Amino acid sequence: MFKNPDLLENLLFASIVLVLAAILSRVLRLLLNKFFTSASELIHVDPTKYNFIKNAVSFIIFITAIIVIFYRIPSLRDYGVTLFAGAGVLAAIIGFASQS
Repeated sequence: MFKNPDLLENLLFASIVLVLAAILSRVLRLLLNKFFTSASELIHVDPTKYNFIKNAVSFIIFITAIIVIFYRIPSLRDYGVTLFAGAGVLAAIIGFASQS
């Protein structure tokens, strides 16, 4: 079916990394949810105020997984460098534009 064995290996590697990232993200979100629920009951604060931290942790895990995939697969490495450099420039532009 696949004429290029490297393609199958790269697809398998990317799939494994993404599945592991999803599992890690889910486990950390559950642990953080338990921690923030118990801590918010103790200090009498609404636990939904901590949703940003849970979302940020998931975002960091998936971005790290994508960086690992782009770094590991040689044919994607050049695209990854260009994509992340462009994202850095865009973040700097948005940061300067949002200043008052």
